Amino acid sequence: MGGAGSGRLGLRRPDLFAGISLLGAGPMQLDFMDAPKGTDVPPRNRAALFEAVWGSDPAYYLAEHPWTIASQRAAAHVALCTKVRIGVGATDAMLASNLDCSGAVDGVDLGQLLGEWGPGHGVGDINGNGTVDGVDLGMLLGAWGPVA
Repeated sequence: MGGAGSGRLGLRRPDLFAGISLLGAGPMQLDFMDAPKGTDVPPRNRAALFEAVWGSDPAYYLAEHPWTIASQRAAAHVALCTKVRIGVGATDAMLASNLDCSGAVDGVDLGQLLGEWGPGHGVGDINGNGTVDGVDLGMLLGAWGPVA
């Protein structure tokens, strides 16, 4: 399970792991069937995955969720100074269009996107098609506000 799996294992065992790295971890939503912004996985496929991995059981899904495990073992991780790194790519469907990583999609992000307008890859190329254009602008404006 990649990043989510490392989160589940590492967060469960603060006595064994001094550091945990969740790279491109998903799913991070607390309701698996609540698809994150930007995903193109059809609901039927999401339901099949939910059945195959978690038996379509929301309680089991939450019990295995890195957020749940982290909240249950937070005191141990703080006491042991566990290092936690979370990395998400600029075009990951899990990431809102927060280009400057400030915690909000705002005018700074808009300025950065407009400054990269045209052909080329950069953080403003949100959809990763090689051009910063109106599609990227629409995605940025659709995510405007605090990053949840």
